Amino acid sequence: MKLATRGMLLVAVPVVMQVCLIITMSVLLWKVHTLALDEARSKDAISSCNQLVHNTGQIVKRMYGLEGESTLLTESDLILVRSYLQELKERLTPEQLQMAEFKRLSQLVDEFVPLMNAVKEHKYERMGSKFRSERVLFTKLDQVYDCVSGILKAVNTVHEAAPAEMAQAIDAIKYALVAFVVASIVLSILLAYFASVSIRKPLELMAQTADKISQRIPLEAPMEGRDELAALDDLLHQVDTAIDHALTSERNLIAFAGDLVCSIDQNGLFTSANPYAYTLLGCSPERLISSSVLDFVLSDDCDKVDRLIGARTISGVAPGLEVRMQTVSKNIIDTSWSAIWSERDQSLFCIIHDISERKNLERMKQDFIAMISHDLRTPLMSVHSSLELVQSGATGELAPQTEVQLGSASRSTEHLIELVNDLLDFEKLEAGRMDFTVETAPLPEIFEETCQHVKALSDKMNVQIICPENRLSVRCDRRKLIQVLVNLVSNALKHSPSGGVIRLENQRVKDMIEISVHDEGPGVPEEFQQSIFAPFEQISSRATAKLGTGLGLAICKLIVEGQGGKIGVRSSGTLKGSAFWFTVTAEE
Repeated sequence: MKLATRGMLLVAVPVVMQVCLIITMSVLLWKVHTLALDEARSKDAISSCNQLVHNTGQIVKRMYGLEGESTLLTESDLILVRSYLQELKERLTPEQLQMAEFKRLSQLVDEFVPLMNAVKEHKYERMGSKFRSERVLFTKLDQVYDCVSGILKAVNTVHEAAPAEMAQAIDAIKYALVAFVVASIVLSILLAYFASVSIRKPLELMAQTADKISQRIPLEAPMEGRDELAALDDLLHQVDTAIDHALTSERNLIAFAGDLVCSIDQNGLFTSANPYAYTLLGCSPERLISSSVLDFVLSDDCDKVDRLIGARTISGVAPGLEVRMQTVSKNIIDTSWSAIWSERDQSLFCIIHDISERKNLERMKQDFIAMISHDLRTPLMSVHSSLELVQSGATGELAPQTEVQLGSASRSTEHLIELVNDLLDFEKLEAGRMDFTVETAPLPEIFEETCQHVKALSDKMNVQIICPENRLSVRCDRRKLIQVLVNLVSNALKHSPSGGVIRLENQRVKDMIEISVHDEGPGVPEEFQQSIFAPFEQISSRATAKLGTGLGLAICKLIVEGQGGKIGVRSSGTLKGSAFWFTVTAEE
């Protein structure tokens, strides 16, 4: 049986019982009410009969002058008698109205007044005996009284039977109330047992199942049945199976992870470790457990680990950190720690990743940058200066062919110096070691200085640069912002046709100012609009790709984002080419 059906049954049965009780009590009360009305009507009918007899007698007395002067009866006397009869009629039941006595009484009432007047005028004496009128009168009165007696007998029968029937109806009400109370108690017990067996017990079993799932205790067999509770119990078993699979997968993931996954208690002792401990530290997990983590950490980094454990146990929040550790064989390794504090286990769950190779690469990179800075850049600057000196004629007049060769060599050294400078700037920006000097800078001055930097190239390529007229100011590192604009305008010059136009625009967007460089070049395909800002990323199919280092836009991105802005590219709505844009904080 479905759970909804059980619920409807628990609600419907008491409701049906209450409806039956209401119907039964209504019938019995209606019966009592009817009996009471019949009894009251019977009393009224008896009273009306008595009044009719009494008033008829009074009319006879008045006619004979027994209580005063003798008078003839009038039409009003007939109306009065008929009103008594109508009153009696209204107080009789339909069955009583069909009695022969009542019909005869109605006829006698219609004849009564004419008869009385005829007797008064002695009409009947003319037809015979002297006392004929009295005999006729008393005969009619006897008939009236007989009819009234018959009606009274019928009414008395109802009147006398009513109290007994009413008592029976009241007893029936009492018995019905007692029966319904007993039936309700029995039904309540049965419904409570039904609810206990069909609802409460399954819910208790499911609660026990959920508790076993939380404690990872094997479960009992699934509940039998096809109702919602059985389906829910089956779902709990499925959840338990899924949890088992997930825990198994987690254990396998931890066991075969390429990092040391371990737990450290608040005293700094290992409480668990995966097999990678042997690969990283040269120590088996069994031997590592109950050992102090500080035994495997270099003394210079012990404070870091102490602060990590303290921060986790107090606040539950701590950033990742890099720690130098030593293996059993005393080899030093660089590691990165990620940790989370478990309140339930009161231990620090750590993932220790070996970053020795990455650190070695970083050291090699630093050595390479230092080599470029000292061993490559200085000689290139010296060569470039010497070539410029020779080109200036300081060493004597040069042959035309020699001037051409020296110009080519000078441009090559300039390209190499630009590449070295870009590499150095990119390395500093990426490592976060470049400082920004933020100041208020008027945009007109920045645009003018940018145009001066690229004037020689723009004149050579016959490209006009148009700057906006405004009085806006920004908060930025002035020199770095000019570097970004020079880079973007130089790129636009490389891709603009001779005789073309480059337009610089700016607009305020909330608390930022967007600066954009529009050109008339071929534009940037949509698939390159995100990747073009990556290091060494260029559109290789274009001839201009060989003119740059591939680091210019990457450096621009790092400079803009380092000052809280954004950078991107879109199709120009002003010119037919592309529009490189970036945002910078506006002066308040």
